[in-house]
This record gives sequence, structure tokens and C-alpha cells, in this order.
Amino acid sequence: MTAEAHNTQHRTTDHAPWDEIVEVSVLCETGQLLVESLDLGPAEGLPDLASAGPSWYRIRVYAQGRNTNPDGTDSDPIERYLLTAWPATSAATAILKSSQRITAKLTHHTNQPQHSPHPAPPTAPPVIKLE
Repeated sequence: MTAEAHNTQHRTTDHAPWDEIVEVSVLCETGQLLVESLDLGPAEGLPDLASAGPSWYRIRVYAQGRNTNPDGTDSDPIERYLLTAWPATSAATAILKSSQRITAKLTHHTNQPQHSPHPAPPTAPPVIKLE
């Protein structure tokens, strides 16, 4: 895992070594944007990605080797990741390079009923006025 904080959009022209490249927007309210493990907390040796303090950031995730050991039986690290971050306005998620893994997940997701993460508020019953 490698991570880089930038003040402006990081332009990479060599996408060849990467299997997947995805960009997402993240709102950093605290001014600290760290890479963390669910089990171990903040990753040591990686920088704070919030180069401009509290703000919206664009994070580009590069991944390689995710299809090499899909069942997780090999204990040697096979996957490689690079995260780059820069201050930017919020934007839709963008898939810049897709592997078969992402394509399959997207196909499965788009064929499933969509559920909002926030349920719609209940609608008020109609009001009937009697005169």
C-alpha cells in the first residue's frame, strides 16, 4: 500500500500496470484523512491525505492483483494499491479502468433492486376536507 497527498489533481498517464482505477469523493470534516485497517487502526508510514485540512477530496484508488488470490488462501501479499488524494469539489464516482472483477460486481449490482441508504420519509396521508 502506498498513499500520496497532493495539492492539485495528480495526473498519471501510465495506467498499464494497474488492473483497476476508481475515483471517489470524500468529505473530510476533521482535517485528518488517514488510511486505516478495520482491525489495526491507522496504517503506519502512510501520510495524512488531507493536504488542505477540512475539505472535499478526490481519492483515486489504483489496484493490482485482486484477481490473483480470490479465495484468500495465499498468505503472501499479492495485491498492490496506490491511493492519491487532492482537494476537489464533490463529484460522482468514476471508474477509470475496470477489471473483470469490477465489471462482474457492477453487472450484479445494476441487476439488483436499488435501495436507498436513507429511506424516504413517510408521506402524510391525504387530507380530505368536508364542508
